[in-house]
Amino acid sequence: MKLSHLLLLPAVLLAGCATMNPADEEEASAAQDERPSGRLPYGNKVADRDGFVTSPHSQNSALIDVRGFPRGAEVTDPWTGEKFLVP
Repeated sequence: MKLSHLLLLPAVLLAGCATMNPADEEEASAAQDERPSGRLPYGNKVADRDGFVTSPHSQNSALIDVRGFPRGAEVTDPWTGEKFLVP
């Protein structure tokens, strides 16, 4: 796969921008309440691409740009809306 075909998005690019219907918001809120606090997964580092990770919540996610975020910072997966930590 050529690098020009990869979609690179900042981790928080879509945070707060996505629109959901009220039923989806309630479902997402309930899923967050079920997650044990303090036990967020880490993003998966991408070899030879400093500052880029793949989401632990998506099997085939594109690269997520986390440059500028410190290690251990909580970021949001732009596709699933779920949070993870910067490795």
